[in-house]
Amino acid sequence: DPMLPAVQLHPSEVTVPKLLRGAGYVSAMLGKYHLGGGPDNTPAGFGYEAPFSTLGIDFYDGYWDLPPSVDTTLGGQSPGGTHSCGSIGGVAVAGAACFPNGSCVEGLHPLDAMALGAVPLLQPDGTLATACSQGSCADIDFSMLNAYYVWDRHICDRGAVALPEEPQREYLTNFVSRRSADWIAQAQKSGAPWFAFVAHSSAHTPIQPPPPSLTGPAASDASCAVSGAEFRLQYRLMVESVDRSIGNMLVELGLGSWKAGQFELGDLEAANTMLIVLNDNGTIAFNVLPPFDPANAKQTVYETGVRSPCIVAGAGVASPGRAVDSTVSIVDLFGLMCDAAGVDWTQVATPARVIDCVAMMPYLKNPSQQPIRDYNFAIYEQGIFVAGEVGPCINGSTVIDGLITSPQLCADNAGCWAGGASEAPYPITSYCDLLSDDPSTAVVECGGTNYCFLPPSMADQCPAGSTAIQPPSTVQYALRRGQWKLIVKQLPSCLIPDDCIVRLYRLPEPDPPQVPGVEGTDGSPGVWNPLEDELPPEAAAAYEDLKTEMVSLLLSQPSSPADGNLDGVIDARDLTGLLSEWGGMGFWDVDRSGRVDARDLAYVLAGWGPVGADMAGIPDCLLGEG
Repeated sequence: DPMLPAVQLHPSEVTVPKLLRGAGYVSAMLGKYHLGGGPDNTPAGFGYEAPFSTLGIDFYDGYWDLPPSVDTTLGGQSPGGTHSCGSIGGVAVAGAACFPNGSCVEGLHPLDAMALGAVPLLQPDGTLATACSQGSCADIDFSMLNAYYVWDRHICDRGAVALPEEPQREYLTNFVSRRSADWIAQAQKSGAPWFAFVAHSSAHTPIQPPPPSLTGPAASDASCAVSGAEFRLQYRLMVESVDRSIGNMLVELGLGSWKAGQFELGDLEAANTMLIVLNDNGTIAFNVLPPFDPANAKQTVYETGVRSPCIVAGAGVASPGRAVDSTVSIVDLFGLMCDAAGVDWTQVATPARVIDCVAMMPYLKNPSQQPIRDYNFAIYEQGIFVAGEVGPCINGSTVIDGLITSPQLCADNAGCWAGGASEAPYPITSYCDLLSDDPSTAVVECGGTNYCFLPPSMADQCPAGSTAIQPPSTVQYALRRGQWKLIVKQLPSCLIPDDCIVRLYRLPEPDPPQVPGVEGTDGSPGVWNPLEDELPPEAAAAYEDLKTEMVSLLLSQPSSPADGNLDGVIDARDLTGLLSEWGGMGFWDVDRSGRVDARDLAYVLAGWGPVGADMAGIPDCLLGEG
């Protein structure tokens, strides 16, 4: 949200909860739902109802998008920008705190107070009040959201939506684990098999220190400004807090225990429970440590951007405590969860719905299992917004397009806003709006730095003292087979003919778990530009293999924006669906204008019949002369 329905989770997709429902499972999702839009940009019935109507989850409780920005005023008690972490204090600090009901409690650590729903009370000079008499609770604005401590809650129970009028005043990580434990305990009592998707946001931006109850005496008053060692310290505390919070959840469910400060997993086999822990993508650049590459981290398809841990424990796992070094794809979890539930996930495959999942269960049952997945595919693509609802954000020396919706969100993610105005609609909506062919007008000042917006081929002409900007990718593809990896990046069309980057990598042999084997840089051994370099025979064979497989994969599933129900044919059902969405946003918004109208009707009628492979989505540089 506010991405258009074209990039939200589609109601016609087959999901794990939908398949498990047929086997008698009840299901819940607790935490971050970042797969859909609100009612303003989604067809009726697929807004806040989406966890039920689209995903197929019986119960949802959490937050809809990302945690809100940090309240640097502490409820209006200080000028904006004063408290970068939305809190005050340090190690072993105690003070007074006010609750929304007007009560005041003394002797609380400010972060612990915030986790309980309070706001630390400040004295007139801006310092922490140690006694309630040193300030006034009436001066605090309790309606202000504050990242992980005060946030908007959404609930969807079998399609019935509740949006509480008051924000949730509870540390978000604690909330997700607590509510998950509550729901699982209820499901266990019902006797039905259950599936819980626990979606923590930590340690996602905005970075903010957790309460000491989750990190011990490490609670810090270091800055949360998005850069440097202090930012990394806060990030590490957040990682520690979510780790401990998951442990607390398992202890509450009787699936683990704390012994001398260390967590010990319980007998999940006896509890007939499988536990899967993973994260969804690589880390933001400021928190990336060697041997990973900060320049090729989150929002890229390089190893630093796509490699993440996956832990599976409990029922079905033979010889626990071992590592599996074979790579798997996150899509393989689709089959793993169905296999664990005894559900045949292959039954849903059709010509219009290609299942890319590869079996993962054999790794758990057979400690000697050889690698199963031959190719690993990754994609990163810009979102789709109504024009003017998104602007360019400069992150490091790269522009992020099609993702950042406000100056504050840009700042939360270590960026400098170049969108041109503080409120939407933004006059500058893309990298191409800033691009110039004239060195004298190509410099844009942002955050005290002069950035040079010249095409990459002219970067050597950037004025002295300016930083050459790297263009964003509209889409990135990566395909890996063993230690060979092909990456194709499509750049904005305003850079034609230099709108495509292709690189072939021979990844270094990994030495798990500390040495993963990540891509080198241009000019280093094991890196080639196949469009210009003469490749050694082994590299040439790997390139042809990966290129052929990548094109085949991209063409493997019929695709057309006019096929609004994803059934592989444009017919009367699409016409009916389009008319039902007429005048609003919807899944038949073929031209991505933000409204379903006569132009979309014309596209549907023109495309009537079976849907074919979409050649338009394949970069010309990948197809070559053929």
